[in-house]
Amino acid sequence: MNGVSIVTLNIEHDQHLAKIQNFFLQRQPNVILLQEVLRRDIHIFRDNLGYECIFTGLGFVEVQGTIEEIGLLTGSKLPILDSDVAYYFGNSEDLHLISLETITKMARAIIRIEVQSNDQTYCIANTHFTWTPDGKPTPQQHIDYKALLNILSPTPEFVLCGDFNAPRGTTIFDNLACIFKDNIPLEVTSTLDKKAHKAGHLNLVVDGVFSTPKYKLSNITVISDLSDHCAIYGEVAI
Repeated sequence: MNGVSIVTLNIEHDQHLAKIQNFFLQRQPNVILLQEVLRRDIHIFRDNLGYECIFTGLGFVEVQGTIEEIGLLTGSKLPILDSDVAYYFGNSEDLHLISLETITKMARAIIRIEVQSNDQTYCIANTHFTWTPDGKPTPQQHIDYKALLNILSPTPEFVLCGDFNAPRGTTIFDNLACIFKDNIPLEVTSTLDKKAHKAGHLNLVVDGVFSTPKYKLSNITVISDLSDHCAIYGEVAI
């Protein structure tokens, strides 16, 4: 393949790590863009799977009686030429313990990396956007959406992946799709795993792969039975 293979996935803490490791070993994507990763599990992706990893914390969660930092992880098997982390809500110095009652305090950030493949440079971004209780836009989402766009504005071309907590067909997702290309096929009606997600089967496309005109995405595949979200695989070319 002339390009970069990517997978974006909300891994749901440490609940599905064996499945996810096996999947990455079989699929061998060049770049992984993960949400809800525990800091203590970085070594799995770095040491067991061989990715150069960049992690940034978004909050703390209680996992089996211990408090663990949770956040975004971007990993690459290609050379990382440059990287940066920017917060559009909160900051890394003031992270909160997250529960259903305090989830609105969870920090929100974006990790951008530049990787090289076949003498071409690719900019790929990872985020976990602001949560809402019912999938409908909130005032905070609109504020954070503007802040996210401000962070992205100096970057001329990129692929933007992540869990957007904003279903396709609602304002936030559709605004992104007006500015950038939505690469999730229209026939896909959900990116939530109907067996593993606590809410059961929901026809909601909340995970996304957006791109600017420089990049062409192909072989987009939505893969279930890995986490409470589906993984999205794609191949990026220039």
